[in-house]
Amino acid sequence: RALIRKGMQLSDGDIVLLYSGNLADYQNVEFFLKAYSRSTNPNLKMIFLTNAPEINSLVNKYQIPADKIRIRSAKYADIEKYYHAADFGLLIRDNTVTNKSAAPTKFSEYLNAGLSIIINDIESDYVRQFKRLKPEGFLLPKKEDLTACFNSITKSDVKRNNLKINTLAGIVKEQRDILKTWLNSSSTDKPMAPARQMT
Repeated sequence: RALIRKGMQLSDGDIVLLYSGNLADYQNVEFFLKAYSRSTNPNLKMIFLTNAPEINSLVNKYQIPADKIRIRSAKYADIEKYYHAADFGLLIRDNTVTNKSAAPTKFSEYLNAGLSIIINDIESDYVRQFKRLKPEGFLLPKKEDLTACFNSITKSDVKRNNLKINTLAGIVKEQRDILKTWLNSSSTDKPMAPARQMT
């Protein structure tokens, strides 16, 4: 962690936010970049992991100084090291039909990397899971509280999560491997494809 932060010119005193993903509207990227640009907290820095070149235009739009944000394009296999360099993962969504049924992979990835999470309270399974697990982080009553949250974060709020939960990607891979094994088995007396029980 210390080595990665040093390589990204992040100091021990920095409080590092992280977002990983695309720039689709439902991700609220523009909203939290705007909130970040309005924050008066001098210790905040942000790591932004995306393959979308449009991120540079958004950063310029909100006049975020280059020393306040680190933009990286990384392969999926390489993103975990950036997670370990950060302190808080961002997951800000709107209360829409899409998000009510969403299972964001980044939620479990953030937790599994030890990140605290900043999320807003919406009607969704992952928010209910956050409330049940009670991980480190901030559950905002509404997304409009984000700038105030950014302003209030101090170094004493930086705590590592020790929770480990299954990622959606891992579950999908497991199901795919089961199906592949079943399809490649003998065509005679082929048993019914097993199903993974979700608990």
